[in-house]
Amino acid sequence: MDRYQQPNGQWITIVFTGDLEQQNGAFYLINPNGRQTPVFQGMNYIDDGSQVVDLNGDHVPEIVVAITLGEHDDGNPNKVVTDATSLDILPISSEQVPLLRIIFDVRPFNAMPSWRWRLAETSKGIRDVVLDQQTGRDWIERARFAWSSKESKFEGSNGSKGEGFIASPADLGREQIRRFMQRTRPE
Repeated sequence: MDRYQQPNGQWITIVFTGDLEQQNGAFYLINPNGRQTPVFQGMNYIDDGSQVVDLNGDHVPEIVVAITLGEHDDGNPNKVVTDATSLDILPISSEQVPLLRIIFDVRPFNAMPSWRWRLAETSKGIRDVVLDQQTGRDWIERARFAWSSKESKFEGSNGSKGEGFIASPADLGREQIRRFMQRTRPE
């Protein structure tokens, strides 16, 4: 259990019910009134694909959650046809709006990912979020999102289907994600 002061001056408590060394388990956010703050889209479980780390240098860790999304076939809602990776940077605060949301690496259902994400520490102790794409044996950097202390947000490309990712310093709408993940059909 840890307490962190939010930008509004109020304190929030994070209760972690898993293994701290492994960073594996559920966490809960408790507001100053003792009530639970729901975590963005129920993403309150971290595992080996997630991290709890201070990205923006404010001494309050952020929760980095990576999951696989599935998109259904237009003609058959029971059939998943594409997967993509969703990377969410969530604040430990009562305002559960992602600091950064990225959807990338759209691929056929159950195919191996050809993209990865990583954190790159800058000289200021702040970490950039980086997307790399595999080409042969090499990994090529495709996008970088850097924290702007002046703007208090991550800055970088919003991406497009052609670039292989979409990103926003907030939530992405369900319809925008659906269109991005939609399989292009041959004419």
